[in-house]
Amino acid sequence: MVGRGGGKHPFFSLIVLSYNKETFIEKCLQSCINQTFKNIEIIIVDDYSSDKTISILEKYQTIKYLSIIKNTANYGAFASRVIGEQQAKGEYIIHIDGDDFIRTTMCERLYEHCKTKQKDIIACGWINY
Repeated sequence: MVGRGGGKHPFFSLIVLSYNKETFIEKCLQSCINQTFKNIEIIIVDDYSSDKTISILEKYQTIKYLSIIKNTANYGAFASRVIGEQQAKGEYIIHIDGDDFIRTTMCERLYEHCKTKQKDIIACGWINY
């Protein structure tokens, strides 16, 4: 997969987990798609949702830097994260839950931090809205 920024490999792989998140998944995806930092790929791992999550996700399947993985059973969060990581091509992996959304500058700010601090692992906090 070519990253959104056109490079051979994306800098960030955003792995989004979803399981029955029809109420939140669209806002989550929009927050990922609208990142100001463009060298990303988005991998959505749906953990066998039984609500309308899949039909919402399918509206996004034509986006070249976005892939949807549909689990054939409910494997749980840990296994689903591993499934997403196995497909990731980014230099760094960012995990996002399907009921979360991120600021449009999150990847840009993390990129700057990666480059200036030269760290292998970066953690960031969260805000409960």
